[in-house]
Amino acid sequence: MAASQQIVATKLNHEIVLRVPRPTSVEVSDEVGLLDVASRRLYLVVVPRNKTYDVEPGSGIKVIAGSVSWADKAGSIHERSRAIDPFTVVSTIVESKDKTVTAGHEGAIIFLMKGSGAQSSSGPYSDMSQLLARTIFPDRFPAEVRQMQFPWVQVSDRPWANGKWKGVEFYNIAGFYVRYADSDENLCHIQFWTAGVNVNAGFHNHIEGTVCEIHVCIVNGTGKGGMSWATVADDQFKPTEPDLSKTDNQVIPSMYEQGPMWRTVTDGPPKLRVNGTVDYGWHAWIAGEGDPKNQ
Repeated sequence: MAASQQIVATKLNHEIVLRVPRPTSVEVSDEVGLLDVASRRLYLVVVPRNKTYDVEPGSGIKVIAGSVSWADKAGSIHERSRAIDPFTVVSTIVESKDKTVTAGHEGAIIFLMKGSGAQSSSGPYSDMSQLLARTIFPDRFPAEVRQMQFPWVQVSDRPWANGKWKGVEFYNIAGFYVRYADSDENLCHIQFWTAGVNVNAGFHNHIEGTVCEIHVCIVNGTGKGGMSWATVADDQFKPTEPDLSKTDNQVIPSMYEQGPMWRTVTDGPPKLRVNGTVDYGWHAWIAGEGDPKNQ
Protein backbone atom coordinates (compact mmCIF):
# COMPACT_ATOMS: atom_id res chain seq x y z
CA MET A 1 0.00 0.00 0.00
CA ALA A 2 1.31 3.43 -0.88
CA ALA A 3 2.10 5.73 2.05
CA SER A 4 -0.54 8.20 0.88
CA GLN A 5 -3.14 5.47 1.34
CA GLN A 6 -2.26 4.85 4.98
CA ILE A 7 -3.35 6.62 8.13
CA VAL A 8 -0.80 9.32 8.94
CA ALA A 9 -0.18 10.91 12.35
CA THR A 10 1.22 14.33 13.22
CA LYS A 11 1.65 16.05 16.56
CA LEU A 12 -0.51 19.10 17.30
CA ASN A 13 0.52 20.62 20.65
CA HIS A 14 -0.55 17.97 23.21
CA GLU A 15 -2.80 16.10 20.77
CA ILE A 16 -2.48 14.13 17.55
CA VAL A 17 -3.99 14.68 14.12
CA LEU A 18 -4.80 11.40 12.36
CA ARG A 19 -5.20 11.90 8.63
CA VAL A 20 -7.10 9.12 6.91
CA PRO A 21 -7.57 8.30 3.23
CA ARG A 22 -11.09 8.43 1.91
CA PRO A 23 -12.39 4.85 2.00
CA THR A 24 -13.61 5.15 -1.59
CA SER A 25 -10.02 5.77 -2.74
CA VAL A 26 -8.37 2.66 -1.26
CA GLU A 27 -8.49 -1.07 -1.93
CA VAL A 28 -6.92 -2.34 1.30
CA SER A 29 -7.89 -1.69 4.92
CA ASP A 30 -5.53 0.12 7.28
CA GLU A 31 -5.43 -0.08 11.09
CA VAL A 32 -3.39 1.88 13.63
CA GLY A 33 -3.20 1.38 17.38
CA LEU A 34 -3.84 4.34 19.67
CA LEU A 35 -4.23 3.56 23.37
CA ASP A 36 -4.53 0.66 25.79
CA VAL A 37 -6.86 1.77 28.58
CA ALA A 38 -9.62 0.37 30.80
CA SER A 39 -9.23 -3.23 29.53
CA ARG A 40 -9.46 -2.25 25.84
CA ARG A 41 -6.96 -1.75 23.03
CA LEU A 42 -8.17 1.13 20.87
CA TYR A 43 -7.59 1.45 17.13
CA LEU A 44 -8.56 3.62 14.18
CA VAL A 45 -9.44 1.67 11.04
CA VAL A 46 -10.20 2.55 7.41
CA VAL A 47 -12.18 -0.07 5.45
CA PRO A 48 -12.65 0.25 1.65
CA ARG A 49 -16.19 0.27 0.29
CA ASN A 50 -17.92 -3.11 0.10
CA LYS A 51 -14.90 -4.84 1.66
CA THR A 52 -14.89 -7.03 4.78
CA TYR A 53 -12.77 -6.49 7.86
CA ASP A 54 -11.93 -9.07 10.54
CA VAL A 55 -13.21 -8.23 14.04
CA GLU A 56 -12.21 -10.34 17.03
CA PRO A 57 -15.13 -11.70 19.10
CA GLY A 58 -15.98 -9.38 21.97
CA SER A 59 -14.65 -6.28 20.23
CA GLY A 60 -16.70 -3.13 19.88
CA ILE A 61 -16.88 -0.59 17.06
CA LYS A 62 -17.98 3.02 16.77
CA VAL A 63 -18.48 4.23 13.20
CA ILE A 64 -16.96 7.63 12.49
CA ALA A 65 -17.82 7.81 8.78
CA GLY A 66 -19.65 5.58 6.31
CA SER A 67 -21.29 2.39 7.55
CA VAL A 68 -20.68 -1.27 8.34
CA SER A 69 -22.94 -4.29 8.69
CA TRP A 70 -22.71 -7.88 9.87
CA ALA A 71 -24.85 -10.98 10.33
CA ASP A 72 -25.11 -12.57 13.76
CA LYS A 73 -25.31 -16.32 14.42
CA ALA A 74 -29.10 -16.24 14.06
CA GLY A 75 -28.82 -14.61 10.65
CA SER A 76 -30.07 -11.18 11.75
CA ILE A 77 -28.38 -8.24 10.03
CA HIS A 78 -26.95 -5.41 12.11
CA GLU A 79 -25.91 -2.08 10.60
CA ARG A 80 -24.08 0.87 12.14
CA SER A 81 -23.47 4.35 10.81
CA ARG A 82 -22.31 7.58 12.46
CA ALA A 83 -25.37 7.90 14.69
CA ILE A 84 -28.15 5.71 16.00
CA ASP A 85 -31.67 6.94 16.80
CA PRO A 86 -31.79 9.99 19.11
CA PHE A 87 -32.05 9.40 22.87
CA THR A 88 -31.41 5.65 22.53
CA VAL A 89 -28.47 3.35 23.23
CA VAL A 90 -27.06 0.33 21.43
CA SER A 91 -24.25 -2.11 22.09
CA THR A 92 -21.01 -1.56 20.20
CA ILE A 93 -20.03 -5.24 20.54
CA VAL A 94 -19.86 -7.10 17.23
CA GLU A 95 -21.23 -10.64 17.48
CA SER A 96 -20.62 -11.63 13.88
CA LYS A 97 -21.22 -15.14 12.60
CA ASP A 98 -18.09 -15.06 10.43
CA LYS A 99 -16.09 -12.65 12.68
CA THR A 100 -16.16 -9.86 10.08
CA VAL A 101 -17.95 -6.63 9.29
CA THR A 102 -18.63 -5.36 5.77
CA ALA A 103 -18.31 -1.71 4.82
CA GLY A 104 -21.09 -0.02 2.85
CA HIS A 105 -20.81 1.62 -0.55
CA GLU A 106 -19.02 4.64 0.97
CA GLY A 107 -16.59 2.47 2.92
CA ALA A 108 -16.09 3.09 6.62
CA ILE A 109 -13.86 4.72 9.18
CA ILE A 110 -14.28 3.02 12.53
CA PHE A 111 -13.02 3.34 16.09
CA LEU A 112 -12.25 -0.24 17.13
CA MET A 113 -12.16 -1.36 20.78
CA LYS A 114 -10.49 -4.77 20.93
CA GLY A 115 -11.51 -6.99 23.81
CA SER A 116 -8.33 -9.09 24.00
CA GLY A 117 -4.66 -8.48 24.67
CA ALA A 118 -5.05 -5.37 26.82
CA GLN A 119 -2.50 -4.74 29.58
CA SER A 120 -4.89 -2.43 31.41
CA SER A 121 -7.79 -3.45 33.65
CA SER A 122 -11.30 -2.12 34.12
CA GLY A 123 -10.89 -1.47 37.86
CA PRO A 124 -12.11 -0.77 40.45
CA TYR A 125 -9.35 1.67 41.42
CA SER A 126 -8.51 3.28 44.74
CA ASP A 127 -6.62 6.10 43.03
CA MET A 128 -6.50 7.61 39.54
CA SER A 129 -2.78 6.84 39.33
CA GLN A 130 -3.81 3.22 38.78
CA LEU A 131 -5.76 4.06 35.62
CA LEU A 132 -3.11 4.40 32.94
CA ALA A 133 -3.50 5.07 29.23
CA ARG A 134 -0.60 3.43 27.39
CA THR A 135 0.15 4.24 23.78
CA ILE A 136 0.21 1.41 21.22
CA PHE A 137 1.24 3.45 18.18
CA PRO A 138 2.73 1.66 15.15
CA ASP A 139 6.44 2.03 14.43
CA ARG A 140 5.66 3.95 11.25
CA PHE A 141 4.38 6.95 13.24
CA PRO A 142 6.96 9.76 13.66
CA ALA A 143 9.16 9.60 16.75
CA GLU A 144 7.68 12.80 18.20
CA VAL A 145 4.26 11.13 18.08
CA ARG A 146 5.40 7.77 19.48
CA GLN A 147 7.08 9.55 22.39
CA MET A 148 3.90 11.34 23.46
CA GLN A 149 2.19 10.51 26.73
CA PHE A 150 -1.53 10.76 27.50
CA PRO A 151 -1.99 11.36 31.23
CA TRP A 152 -5.39 11.85 32.83
CA VAL A 153 -5.82 15.53 33.71
CA GLN A 154 -8.26 16.60 36.40
CA VAL A 155 -10.92 18.60 34.56
CA SER A 156 -10.63 21.48 37.04
CA ASP A 157 -7.06 21.97 35.74
CA ARG A 158 -8.12 22.35 32.13
CA PRO A 159 -8.11 26.03 31.03
CA TRP A 160 -11.66 25.77 29.69
CA ALA A 161 -12.97 24.62 33.10
CA ASN A 162 -12.92 28.25 34.31
CA GLY A 163 -12.49 27.22 37.93
CA LYS A 164 -15.24 24.59 37.98
CA TRP A 165 -15.03 21.03 39.38
CA LYS A 166 -12.43 21.83 42.05
CA GLY A 167 -11.78 18.66 44.05
CA VAL A 168 -14.17 16.62 41.88
CA GLU A 169 -13.12 13.15 40.66
CA PHE A 170 -13.55 14.09 37.00
CA TYR A 171 -10.69 13.60 34.51
CA ASN A 172 -9.98 14.06 30.81
CA ILE A 173 -7.61 12.90 28.08
CA ALA A 174 -7.62 14.92 24.89
CA GLY A 175 -7.02 13.32 22.37
CA PHE A 176 -7.11 12.73 18.65
CA TYR A 177 -8.38 14.75 15.71
CA VAL A 178 -9.47 12.62 12.74
CA ARG A 179 -9.33 14.35 9.37
CA TYR A 180 -9.29 13.23 5.75
CA ALA A 181 -5.87 13.38 4.12
CA ASP A 182 -7.11 15.95 1.61
CA SER A 183 -8.97 18.23 4.02
CA ASP A 184 -8.48 20.20 7.25
CA GLU A 185 -12.09 19.65 8.25
CA ASN A 186 -12.47 17.52 11.37
CA LEU A 187 -14.36 14.26 11.01
CA CYS A 188 -14.29 14.01 14.78
CA HIS A 189 -12.33 14.83 17.90
CA ILE A 190 -11.84 11.81 20.17
CA GLN A 191 -11.51 12.53 23.88
CA PHE A 192 -11.61 10.29 26.93
CA TRP A 193 -13.29 11.02 30.24
CA THR A 194 -13.67 9.34 33.60
CA ALA A 195 -16.01 10.42 36.38
CA GLY A 196 -15.96 9.07 39.92
CA VAL A 197 -19.04 7.80 41.70
CA ASN A 198 -21.60 10.46 42.63
CA VAL A 199 -20.10 12.87 40.07
CA ASN A 200 -22.31 15.16 37.99
CA ALA A 201 -20.17 16.24 35.05
CA GLY A 202 -22.18 19.45 34.67
CA PHE A 203 -25.25 20.44 32.68
CA HIS A 204 -24.33 22.32 29.50
CA ASN A 205 -25.86 23.09 26.09
CA HIS A 206 -22.88 23.84 23.80
CA ILE A 207 -23.93 27.44 23.26
CA GLU A 208 -20.26 28.40 23.00
CA GLY A 209 -19.25 26.24 20.02
CA THR A 210 -20.47 24.04 17.20
CA VAL A 211 -20.20 20.41 18.21
CA CYS A 212 -22.26 17.23 17.96
CA GLU A 213 -21.10 14.88 20.70
CA ILE A 214 -21.71 11.15 20.99
CA HIS A 215 -20.54 9.15 23.99
CA VAL A 216 -19.31 5.57 24.00
CA CYS A 217 -19.00 4.08 27.48
CA ILE A 218 -16.06 1.69 27.77
CA VAL A 219 -16.65 0.86 31.45
CA ASN A 220 -19.71 1.89 33.46
CA GLY A 221 -18.24 1.64 36.95
CA THR A 222 -21.46 2.07 38.91
CA GLY A 223 -23.68 0.40 36.32
CA LYS A 224 -25.92 3.47 36.60
CA GLY A 225 -23.92 6.13 34.77
CA GLY A 226 -25.37 7.83 31.72
CA MET A 227 -26.82 10.94 30.16
CA SER A 228 -29.48 13.13 31.74
CA TRP A 229 -31.27 15.89 29.88
CA ALA A 230 -33.76 18.63 30.67
CA THR A 231 -37.34 17.96 29.59
CA VAL A 232 -38.36 21.61 29.85
CA ALA A 233 -37.55 24.68 27.80
CA ASP A 234 -34.01 26.00 28.21
CA ASP A 235 -35.12 29.08 30.16
CA GLN A 236 -37.04 26.90 32.64
CA PHE A 237 -33.97 24.93 33.74
CA LYS A 238 -31.14 26.16 35.95
CA PRO A 239 -27.99 24.18 35.08
CA THR A 240 -26.04 25.32 38.15
CA GLU A 241 -28.84 24.17 40.48
CA PRO A 242 -30.48 21.39 38.44
CA ASP A 243 -33.94 20.20 39.41
CA LEU A 244 -33.66 16.53 38.44
CA SER A 245 -37.44 16.20 38.47
CA LYS A 246 -37.29 18.22 35.24
CA THR A 247 -34.93 15.75 33.56
CA ASP A 248 -34.99 12.36 31.93
CA ASN A 249 -32.04 9.99 31.83
CA GLN A 250 -30.60 7.06 29.93
CA VAL A 251 -28.04 4.64 31.37
CA ILE A 252 -25.24 3.88 28.91
CA PRO A 253 -23.90 0.43 29.88
CA SER A 254 -20.33 -0.69 29.34
CA MET A 255 -19.51 -0.92 25.62
CA TYR A 256 -22.68 0.90 24.52
CA GLU A 257 -23.02 4.09 22.53
CA GLN A 258 -25.70 6.78 22.83
CA GLY A 259 -27.77 8.39 20.12
CA PRO A 260 -27.84 12.13 19.36
CA MET A 261 -29.12 14.52 22.01
CA TRP A 262 -29.20 17.63 19.83
CA ARG A 263 -32.34 19.07 18.29
CA THR A 264 -32.97 18.39 14.62
CA VAL A 265 -34.89 19.97 11.77
CA THR A 266 -37.70 18.08 10.07
CA ASP A 267 -35.48 16.28 7.56
CA GLY A 268 -32.92 15.13 10.12
CA PRO A 269 -29.83 17.39 10.22
CA PRO A 270 -28.95 19.26 13.42
CA LYS A 271 -30.93 22.40 14.12
CA LEU A 272 -28.73 25.49 14.38
CA ARG A 273 -29.11 28.52 16.61
CA VAL A 274 -28.85 32.05 15.23
CA ASN A 275 -25.16 32.11 16.28
CA GLY A 276 -24.46 29.00 14.17
CA THR A 277 -24.06 26.56 17.08
CA VAL A 278 -25.91 23.27 17.24
CA ASP A 279 -29.16 23.58 19.20
CA TYR A 280 -28.84 21.44 22.34
CA GLY A 281 -31.01 21.31 25.41
CA TRP A 282 -29.32 21.15 28.81
CA HIS A 283 -27.66 17.77 29.34
CA ALA A 284 -25.00 16.14 31.53
CA TRP A 285 -23.22 12.88 32.25
CA ILE A 286 -24.11 11.69 35.77
CA ALA A 287 -21.92 8.84 36.95
CA GLY A 288 -24.31 7.18 39.39
CA GLU A 289 -24.29 6.65 43.13
CA GLY A 290 -21.88 4.39 44.97
CA ASP A 291 -19.12 4.09 47.53
CA PRO A 292 -16.31 6.59 46.75
CA LYS A 293 -13.81 4.09 48.20
CA ASN A 294 -14.66 1.62 45.40
CA GLN A 295 -14.41 3.69 42.23
